Amino acid sequence: MISPDKVDYERVKEIAGLVNEVIDDPIEIVGVAKDVLMKAIIETVEAIDDQGQVGRLDPEVIESFNEWTADEAAEPIFPKEEEPATTPVVDPAVEAGEETPPEEKKKKKGRPKKEKPPKPAGEKKKRVGPTPYKSFEELTTWIKEVATPTSAMDKLTLTPHTFDALLSEFKSGYPEFKSFQTVHQIRAHIKYRESKRWVYEYKGEGEKETVQLVGYNG
Repeated sequence: MISPDKVDYERVKEIAGLVNEVIDDPIEIVGVAKDVLMKAIIETVEAIDDQGQVGRLDPEVIESFNEWTADEAAEPIFPKEEEPATTPVVDPAVEAGEETPPEEKKKKKGRPKKEKPPKPAGEKKKRVGPTPYKSFEELTTWIKEVATPTSAMDKLTLTPHTFDALLSEFKSGYPEFKSFQTVHQIRAHIKYRESKRWVYEYKGEGEKETVQLVGYNG
């Protein structure tokens, strides 16, 4: 796990909220230290992946998990569709034309593959790695197609809203989601989006300040 100092605490709490959307026993968030919370999220996501239920997770959870565990020796548990080709290991005796004993033939070379449980029928595999959009037009299409708490908030920002209005409309329009409960959480989400080259336009000041998603610098 990367150093907690490199991760914004509000971002960690947001990810915990997104994870809680899909589990029965929610992760405790209030009053929990950042490093403890990150560890709980990582362990929970790994458990969900072991159950073959990764498709239920919000894309931002997957992205954050991979970022937080990027400094570990093991590969991400959500690999890309295509894996790089590996050079086969040739036994010197075989290369020299010598017969290999039967028991040696049975031995596997290299790192054994981790067996994963089968995914439920009809479950779509999440795209991990490059973003699934390269322009603002593709971004807006993606937002409208993905049914997650964060995409629900992103849909609202496609038109100008005050932060209070965003919170009110999110709660009334998406009662099944509990991720955004304060204006501060919405601001933290937008700040994270801006770090990913999403462009927002702000107008006004104070309680009348509005925000709108207007572009993407891909």
